[in-house]
Amino acid sequence: MCERCCKRRGLLKGALDAIQTGNQINGQVAAQLMKMNSQMATTNQAQLNWIAQQSQLIAQAQKNSRDGIAGYGRSRHRCGQPHL
Repeated sequence: MCERCCKRRGLLKGALDAIQTGNQINGQVAAQLMKMNSQMATTNQAQLNWIAQQSQLIAQAQKNSRDGIAGYGRSRHRCGQPHL
C-alpha cells in the first residue's frame, strides 16, 4: 500500500470512529431524555390528581355552603321558633 492510501485509510478510520462515538453519545442523550420525559409525565399526573382533588373539595365546600344557607331559613331554634 502506498503512503497516500495509508493516510486515506487512516482518515476514513478516524471518521468512522468519530461517527460511532457520536452515535453512542446520541444514544445516551436519547436515553436520558426518555427518562426525563417519564419523570415529567409522572409529575404532571400527580399535579393533575392534586388539582382534581382540590376541585372536588371546593365543589363540596360550595355545596355545603349553599345547603347551609338554604336550610338556615327553615331551621328552628330549640324552642320551635324559626330563625329570623
